[in-house]
Amino acid sequence: MYKPQLKNGLPYDQVVSALQKMVRRGREREALVLGQTLFENNFGGALARRLMSIAAEDIGLANPQLVAHVYAICAAWLIAKKESKGGHGEFLALAMCIISLCRSQKNRETDDAIVVTCRRMKDGLDSAAKVIADHLDLCVDSHTDEGKAKLRQKAVANNSSYEAEAWKQFYTGGLFSGAMWK
Repeated sequence: MYKPQLKNGLPYDQVVSALQKMVRRGREREALVLGQTLFENNFGGALARRLMSIAAEDIGLANPQLVAHVYAICAAWLIAKKESKGGHGEFLALAMCIISLCRSQKNRETDDAIVVTCRRMKDGLDSAAKVIADHLDLCVDSHTDEGKAKLRQKAVANNSSYEAEAWKQFYTGGLFSGAMWK
């Protein structure tokens, strides 16, 4: 099985893992060395994609603006690299992302939540069907076929229009039942 490695023989996966560990610990110099090494070994695209993952996994809710910033820079870099000729300037934007990620506050809640959610789903404790069943009145509304049919029946029973029933449902159930309105 093929395992990518750098020109000096270092395994690619070790360098990428080390990069993430250095960013997580705020070790700028070391993270820049690892990022520059990946870039010089023609793994710039992989580096840009990894920086997006690091931003979401390790920075997350502590600095969502930085996560968006890193995603925008890396996505633009991935598009622009197809037309470039190489050189020091090309690493600059990725280096800025590495430094910003190192300096930022960290928060792994989103990644931890996904790990727990996937585990609970795999163990059969949670599912989309269970969420819908537990919140049927909220989930089956005018945006679903079943909800539209129920609203039509309710309109006939109340001698009102479908639109009136849909708005009533929206204002009494759909709009105000979220955490934002509590």
